[in-house]
Amino acid sequence: MSKRKSQFRLSAVLMLVAVIAIAPAWAAPAAISIENAWARPGIATAAPAGGAMQSSAAPMKGGNSAVYFILKNAGTTEDRLIAASSPVATKSELHISRIENGVASMRAVPDIAVPAGGSTELKPGGLHVMLVGLKQDLKVGDRIPLELRFARAGVMQLTVEVKMMKQ
Repeated sequence: MSKRKSQFRLSAVLMLVAVIAIAPAWAAPAAISIENAWARPGIATAAPAGGAMQSSAAPMKGGNSAVYFILKNAGTTEDRLIAASSPVATKSELHISRIENGVASMRAVPDIAVPAGGSTELKPGGLHVMLVGLKQDLKVGDRIPLELRFARAGVMQLTVEVKMMKQ
């Protein structure tokens, strides 16, 4: 067999091995699923013309909202939600709300764990995605895009409906 044919066959075999090695990643369904996503209504406010001082009764520029949902992980390895973004807000942050010693507080968290074979609920009074500096009003019935980035599952796009908070 000629040297050229041997190189061709070796290349073909190596390509086949590479395709077989990565095929499970192509075929594997996403381990993370998102259920019951909804966002709270919010008002985007404008700054006064010319940068004048606002009265204490006037809303400050850029309102906020929050997004809630259930993350389910059908995989065998824990994953983490590490970032979120939406074009309707200046920035999006992962947050947790807590009541400690009778005082409510909220703070940013670096990530949100989703256990292997389990779920994590983002809900009012707990974990949530905070939409900071709304660029538009969010009214009941609106649908907004949200992008979630996971450490393992990568980026997921979803559309979230704006709803009133259930009592």
